[in-house]
Amino acid sequence: MTAQTPAVPGRPAAESVDERAVGSASSSVTGMTLFVASEAVFFAAFLGIYANSYTAADNWPPPGMPAPSLVVPSVALVILLLSGVAMTRCLRRMHQAAYPAGLAPWLLTVFAGSVLFSALVAVTMTGTGFGIGDGIYQSLYFVMTGLELAHGIGGAVLLGLLLVRLRTGELALRRDPLQAAAIYWYFVIVLGVVLYAVLDLAVQ
Repeated sequence: MTAQTPAVPGRPAAESVDERAVGSASSSVTGMTLFVASEAVFFAAFLGIYANSYTAADNWPPPGMPAPSLVVPSVALVILLLSGVAMTRCLRRMHQAAYPAGLAPWLLTVFAGSVLFSALVAVTMTGTGFGIGDGIYQSLYFVMTGLELAHGIGGAVLLGLLLVRLRTGELALRRDPLQAAAIYWYFVIVLGVVLYAVLDLAVQ
């Protein structure tokens, strides 16, 4: 049970409530920032393995391996980037006095983008023409793309919970869940761009 901050003479009680709200928001956003940083280091390790394998191989990707199609990944990337634009609109709404009025359409757009992106990544993985055990490139492709898919699904779940909170009115009282979700989703966008460039575009 959290102890209440004693009232300070001459300071309104509402100010103490605001200070606790700010502290909670800062804790939530800081926690998500640390999580995203740890995930970035995790993916950097896989990218390092990929770079090492690339420099050690005579041919990359291996000869005879069908190059991944760019059609579905490109569409997925466009949807991902558009969802980032919608998330930026959400953050702008958050700083307006009438918040959360007008937030629902933009948040719903980000959620729909996360679902579509995850579905297209899954389609990409099933239509590669090679398997996870066919070689080092294929293994890295499936592992890294699978992790991207997992993060996309995680973002969809997180955004879905935000929609529920918006419906119940909780987001009108607390803005930090939206800030934390934005940090996570921007990380997914950056991750999607990097993996598209490394796994799809660079091997064409």
